[in-house]
Amino acid sequence: MTPRGASRDRGFGWLWVSLTAGSVAAQIGAFVLPTAAVLLFGASAGQVGAVNAAATAAYPALGLFAGVLADRIPRRRLMLASETVRAAAFAWLPVAAWLGVLDIADLIGVALVVGAAGLVFDVAAQSHLPALVTSPGRLPVANGRLETSTAAAALAGPAIGGLLVGWLGGDEAPGVAAALLAASVLAVLRIPHGAPRRSAERLPPAGVGAEIREGVRTLLGHPLLRPTLIAGTLRSFASAATATIALVFALRALRLDAATVGLLTTLGGAAGVLGAWFAPRLTVRYGVGRTVVACCLSGVMWALLPLALRLPAIPVYLVVAVTVSGFIPVWNTAITSLRQAVTTEALLGRVHATARTFTFSAVPLGALAGGTGSEMLIRTLGTDLGLTVALGAGGAVALAATAVVAASPVRTLRLMPDRPGTAVPAID
Repeated sequence: MTPRGASRDRGFGWLWVSLTAGSVAAQIGAFVLPTAAVLLFGASAGQVGAVNAAATAAYPALGLFAGVLADRIPRRRLMLASETVRAAAFAWLPVAAWLGVLDIADLIGVALVVGAAGLVFDVAAQSHLPALVTSPGRLPVANGRLETSTAAAALAGPAIGGLLVGWLGGDEAPGVAAALLAASVLAVLRIPHGAPRRSAERLPPAGVGAEIREGVRTLLGHPLLRPTLIAGTLRSFASAATATIALVFALRALRLDAATVGLLTTLGGAAGVLGAWFAPRLTVRYGVGRTVVACCLSGVMWALLPLALRLPAIPVYLVVAVTVSGFIPVWNTAITSLRQAVTTEALLGRVHATARTFTFSAVPLGALAGGTGSEMLIRTLGTDLGLTVALGAGGAVALAATAVVAASPVRTLRLMPDRPGTAVPAID
């Protein structure tokens, strides 16, 4: 599935181009904004944290409302508006520098705007995707390609951002992100319109709140979506916690230097790109349910990391990191495709946004729990044992996520349902 094949899948290729350009721009911005805060304004750690927090605040604050927008307003129009807003926000920084008015508040403000607009684009794009793909059986292929671009952007974006800062400086580098988002706008213009949104007369009289509740009820009441939501939230929490603990474990317990840890993390990210590319094949060969269970089980691998205290440290760390990172996009591909396949078109924006709000909100909570919990265990049990127990606790949460999907109808799901709005799994 490529832009050349857009005629076969009603413009999917242009959506892929748009998302790829936007993902690279977002990753460049994620590196450039906090770096510029330090280089241009001598920002403190707290100020850098404020920039990063602003970039990630959108889903907990606005996620449910974005789903309502995606079900009320034509999704292609939302995608155009959000990419235009992101491009304008990044473009403002070099303009403000040229005018001599740039300060750290601009960086925080741009991070907030870019994060919120990126949220709207994500919800609108994922909700519009089923209108571009010819059959539910091709949804994993389409989502796998999008996940590949996202994983590749996450891998390459910081390096590109570093080169741009070195070449152009922290005040002009955001202009490249703006140019990429302008290219994304042009790609969105080539995407066909989907089904018309509901008219204002058909909106629920209770308004936004009623629509949000309808999306939440649909998600929590569905026999396939409810367990994947619970498992996904647990996975996000465990992943953020164990990633935090694993970094401390590598530096303190294994005594690896920062450059080695960075290289191992990069190799894990490369495994994520491969996992995204092969995700559709895995769901076809082993079935949707078995693939989802395997993805949950992969998170338990972090509990095996303490083996590096007795075995060669670098190979053990690499095996764990590659396994965990490789299955993350496989999970995203399978679950997003399932959500698109079983949700009616009129509810897809709210269901997708609600699910993302739950899972994304679990990330900062997991990181906080992993950091504070491991530090308490270190003080009580010592570095090696404390971090071993902390990693085991993170693995136990991942195991709980596995148990949720293994005990649900998801486990027996072989193929994607035949059409949106159905929820009849194919049983092995």
